[in-house]
Amino acid sequence: MSDIVKNQHYVPQFYLNYFANKNGRIFVYDKINEKKFPSNSRGIASEGYFYDIIKGKMQSIEKYLNRDYESAFSKYLPSLIQRLENDEDFYLTSDDKKEIASFLSLQYVRTKRFREESVRLFTSQDIYHSEAFLPPKMGHIILFSDPDLLDNISANLLQNYYWVIGKNETSEFFYTSDNPFAQRESMREVHKKHQKEFADFSLLSYEIALPLTPKYLITFYIKDKQFEELKDIDGTVYSFNKDNVQWFNNLQFMKCYRQLYSCTDDFTFVENIWGMMGGE
Repeated sequence: MSDIVKNQHYVPQFYLNYFANKNGRIFVYDKINEKKFPSNSRGIASEGYFYDIIKGKMQSIEKYLNRDYESAFSKYLPSLIQRLENDEDFYLTSDDKKEIASFLSLQYVRTKRFREESVRLFTSQDIYHSEAFLPPKMGHIILFSDPDLLDNISANLLQNYYWVIGKNETSEFFYTSDNPFAQRESMREVHKKHQKEFADFSLLSYEIALPLTPKYLITFYIKDKQFEELKDIDGTVYSFNKDNVQWFNNLQFMKCYRQLYSCTDDFTFVENIWGMMGGE
């Protein structure tokens, strides 16, 4: 029996399963064709041979790097959620933050959106149908395999951001996407703001959010005067109202590569966004 992995995920299945309903269905909204449909974790946020330079050959990223990070976090996440549910005095410890930051550094870099943004950072060329200096997949694999980059992203989150967990106190749900580590600014906008003339992929936006489940979401805010009031609630849980939930669902939709995911097939808020943008 072949051990070749054909369908390779850039968002792990164990994470996506938290956004499935009791029947294992995950509802998908595709913003390219503006259609919704049911699926499961196996059929979404993935692509055939996504990490393979040569199809079916040297699959070390899929078989080892991804699985090492996923295995550690898939064991940690249930205990984190259990504590969020049961601990009235919940607080993110330094060990919690290290565990989360380690996983998020890889999750950020592994996606299709990162592949495209990183290769297009200083060019407006069509990177797939022009003479690119480096093939998009090859450039992505080089970055993805760089432990220093992952360590620097993790260190940036740990040292330079306030962490606040949002608890959804409404009847609505948090949605996630094929780019769940959603940043307020694009990679190009971040580099322009910092006046960078060279690529520094450890730079991150001033506001970032990652849904953990339909009920919990973790947010990151840069430590500057704009968010100074968050210092006192760093590492704690904050109750989110309907406006908060809608804001972060909008962020997921705007920053996803193509697809939004939910445990419900209600994507009314997406239609409202299209309306505000002048869509049909």
